[in-house]
Amino acid sequence: PLRRFIVRVVGVTLVVSVVVALLLPKWYAARSSVVAPQESGITSSVRSLMGGLSAQGFGGLGATNPEADLFLAVLDSRSVREKLIGDFGLQRVYKSRTMDDALKTFSRLARADLTDRGVVEVVVEDKDPQRAADIANAWIRALDEYNQKARMTTGKKTRLFVESRLRETKESLRAAEDALAAYERTHKFTPLGAGLSRDVEAGASVLAQRMVLSVRLNRLQDLYRTETPELQQTRAELAAVDRQIEKLPPLALEYARLLRDVKVQETVYELLVAQYEEARIQETRDTPTVEVLDPARKPQKKVRPVRWLFVLSLTAAAGILSLGVAFTSEALRGAKSPDREGA
Repeated sequence: PLRRFIVRVVGVTLVVSVVVALLLPKWYAARSSVVAPQESGITSSVRSLMGGLSAQGFGGLGATNPEADLFLAVLDSRSVREKLIGDFGLQRVYKSRTMDDALKTFSRLARADLTDRGVVEVVVEDKDPQRAADIANAWIRALDEYNQKARMTTGKKTRLFVESRLRETKESLRAAEDALAAYERTHKFTPLGAGLSRDVEAGASVLAQRMVLSVRLNRLQDLYRTETPELQQTRAELAAVDRQIEKLPPLALEYARLLRDVKVQETVYELLVAQYEEARIQETRDTPTVEVLDPARKPQKKVRPVRWLFVLSLTAAAGILSLGVAFTSEALRGAKSPDREGA
């Protein structure tokens, strides 16, 4: 009887588990991967240093990639996941009453990780294989759109700032040129003679030298709170330059100042124009910022359920349980038999 009981339980469980396994819905997993951004030189140096410390027993201090971590943070952000849920109607698919419930379900079915080879990979599970692939690819596109938006925002801010400075510099350059032209008209400047040309060049050189010494003196005063030999030497050099300026002809000195202002403003203007063009390019750049290594494709094979494992597990559990019941029943029957014989 016990053997028949065990066989009957195992047989019924086997049939039921097969039926249930055939009725379980199929789940498919779609994968997409992107190349993690390259590290800067400073970051790479820091990682090398931390890797050395890790080798000396400080744990996995150098095992992270800040750039890849930023990618993962964007992919795991609530705003990006809510957008995917809304675009694909996943709240209805998951039969979730609220967005929070849908987010919890999405977190169980979709994940973004950094592989051992430094590749950012997203995996999406769904009953519909095509939808799983579409969600995975849309997830990567959301990352790319976020990066483009952030880059465009930075480029716009830079462009507006440089544009403002460019307008100011253009006005300053125009004012400097007008002042130089007015000075030339007032003093009836013709092409400079040899003597005056030398005086102007000397004046421009001395004024440039004074600017350099002034900057150095200010830096040293910020660095040292007390008088030092270097401070004394810089002050002495600045005083010597001031004495040279006093000896210059007033006409040549004034003209040199005006000429210097024009040259400075021209140099600043050229630099700002180059920066302005670079900022405009950055603002309007629309090339992808994420290098997709493997786009998600419609999966051909399901990932779960593993029917044979499901059937085997239930059948084995039923067999073990029935054996336990049989042995327990036999033990109880054996315990009652002596009592009857004694009676």
